[in-house]
Amino acid sequence: MSVDLFKDRSAEVVLQSYLKAKEKEEEKRRRAANERLSIFNDDWVDILETMMADQFNPENWKNIKMAINTSQNIVKKVVGEISIIYKDAPVRNIGENEILSDIYSYLNIDEFMKRVNKYGTLLNDVLIRVGWDAYLEQITLDLHTPANTSVIQRDNYPEQAAAVYYKVEYADSAFQTKSENIFWSDFEHFKFDDKGNVLPPTDDNPDKENPFKVLPFVVLHLNPIPALFWNTSGGNDLIDGTKLIGMKRTLKDYLYKWQSFKQPWVRAQNADKIPDKMLSDPSKPWKIWGEGSEVGFLDLQADIRQLDETIKADMNAFLNIYGLSTDMFAATPDQSSGKALEVKNRGLRDLRQAQLPYFRNLEYDLCEMIRTVYNTYKGENAIPEIEFSIDFAEMDVFTDPMEKRNQAQWDLDHGLISPAQFYMMFNPDCENEDDAEKIIIDNMAKTKDMQGKGFNLQKYFGGADAGFNQGDVTK
Repeated sequence: MSVDLFKDRSAEVVLQSYLKAKEKEEEKRRRAANERLSIFNDDWVDILETMMADQFNPENWKNIKMAINTSQNIVKKVVGEISIIYKDAPVRNIGENEILSDIYSYLNIDEFMKRVNKYGTLLNDVLIRVGWDAYLEQITLDLHTPANTSVIQRDNYPEQAAAVYYKVEYADSAFQTKSENIFWSDFEHFKFDDKGNVLPPTDDNPDKENPFKVLPFVVLHLNPIPALFWNTSGGNDLIDGTKLIGMKRTLKDYLYKWQSFKQPWVRAQNADKIPDKMLSDPSKPWKIWGEGSEVGFLDLQADIRQLDETIKADMNAFLNIYGLSTDMFAATPDQSSGKALEVKNRGLRDLRQAQLPYFRNLEYDLCEMIRTVYNTYKGENAIPEIEFSIDFAEMDVFTDPMEKRNQAQWDLDHGLISPAQFYMMFNPDCENEDDAEKIIIDNMAKTKDMQGKGFNLQKYFGGADAGFNQGDVTK
């Protein structure tokens, strides 16, 4: 599709005008995206320190910053919990095309799409660039984020990209780090420096042509905003909440110092001569002189338990928006209540249903772009047109283990499942019903034999309240 934006002007002229007009806006957007990525990747000490430094006297801050606490990374946990589309690999129908099957195999496509799922959840928008490794003669995939990539929007279609540009860094022959910007539009492809000066992308492409005749990118907009390409605000509650939790945990940790060491005070005529730092140790008495001299201690008390509850309540306030709670993070599935698991199921199911259409379209667009790039270098029909479809795996349902056992027992008692199927529900490693039936019969026989010899299994495995039967073994 032609781009009206470049109809009467070269891409170079459009780019230079855009760079000048959007410089500050682009820098702000990239900085915000980089902050999200830093927090997600557990690299946010500097972010938290910057946030807190202006709130305290510089002398106090020197001590407080020693207790900086980034251990509660809510962003990372939430993104991991709700990025569920690729937790189990989908089934792609690409026909009998061995070339495309081989491409998906060496791209390790399922693992790559797991990253796309997580970064899309975190950033709302990501791009996948389909490229070509001339040396290996293979398709390549690169994930682009709003932290390192900019777009020029299409006229009348602002949610689409008319052009994409991004910075790359490399080491030259002298092992010096250099950077340059790469530009793509539907028809043009070139490099440019930070001043907008343009160079051909390679020596064998002096006319700066895009060999694919289309932008080699597929785009994921998970929370699209009409008339905008980037959604820079969706999920800000999660980012801000995580930073606030980090600040509160830091201050709570700093309070431990005040709970361990009381605050001394001195009243004396020569108090100005007393050093600011005095040794505080039971084996070293202080010596204060002067008429009316006194020494005392302020015993500052803080309810640490209450602080923990307050922080937990604050965390739950914004986690509930995502159908989650702190109890789900702290507890194992066996410990989570049935109600909590029901809420989690509902929240994740709704989220999955909302995201599936976007990922289905993304997979289709990606397949078509892989065909386009591959056929550019290997021949027009190297990969022919195919009827692409994808079947995403069903979502795992989180259930209360006892509810699952009770339901399975009811199904067994009413003939809905066989004993072998009952066994396989709780021992998924066994995949053959005949084997399962033999194992469960052997287990029951061994259990009966042990009970016949006087062992009360209920006593040892049924809980502390289980009593002895008449045939129990005594010490």
